[in-house]
Amino acid sequence: MTGRSILLSLIAAACIAAAILAGCTGTTVQPPSTPVQVPAQTPAPAPALPASFDQTDNGGNYSVSLGAAIELRLPENPSTGYSWNLSVPAGITVLNDSYIPGNTSGRLIGSGGTRIWCLEPVQPGEKVVSGVYRRPWEPVTGNETGFRLTLLVSGSTCGENVCTLPGIPVTPPGGS
Repeated sequence: MTGRSILLSLIAAACIAAAILAGCTGTTVQPPSTPVQVPAQTPAPAPALPASFDQTDNGGNYSVSLGAAIELRLPENPSTGYSWNLSVPAGITVLNDSYIPGNTSGRLIGSGGTRIWCLEPVQPGEKVVSGVYRRPWEPVTGNETGFRLTLLVSGSTCGENVCTLPGIPVTPPGGS
């Protein structure tokens, strides 16, 4: 091999290497992407929260809808013998009745907690939920702590996947 043929071989190898490397570093041409139409989504309605009542609502009148979730929370201390005797009229269904201790550490024996009732109005009309806080074995004196809640149950205001739970006082507690 002569010097000239070696030089031509090196130039040819350099050109081939350059062509190969140029193909590896070039940008790839992508076809233009077509935008995909995503249908507009309406957000799902928030889950209905229960209308919640407690001792501050004593004596009040409240509007609720048929089938509304109603939660009634009253303080109770069954370790002293006192408990709520709740009277629920026809047209109101008690779904659940539970007691939650105020102190779950176990260190305060005899401490109170909260009695919780989950109620559901199943018939329209004026429904009075009332209760007396007393020891069941003691005679009724008329001085016991009481609770009264008047629910004005209207026909269902449920639409498609949406229910209205007003829980708005018609008459504030105390009757003014």
